[in-house]
Amino acid sequence: MRKFLTSVIDRKTRHELILADCSYNMACDWLASELAKNNREIYRQEVSTNNELAYIWTGEWDNDKHDYKNKRMFYYDEERGYLMGE
Repeated sequence: MRKFLTSVIDRKTRHELILADCSYNMACDWLASELAKNNREIYRQEVSTNNELAYIWTGEWDNDKHDYKNKRMFYYDEERGYLMGE
């Protein structure tokens, strides 16, 4: 697994590359541990059937609004082994 330390934009999807050469489970495990450092979590995951991307929604739970705030979307490309951010 390789982590990008500088901002790199994927030419195919136009999303920011975060990790490369990783499995879906490795990407989710790494992402969950990084999010936990800032009191955030993965709250939804979905696999697309048409473009083979997995969608990962993250955010911080807001007890007052009973919803997530500071949301960010991540994508996993199974074919290339990339974790990308919105």
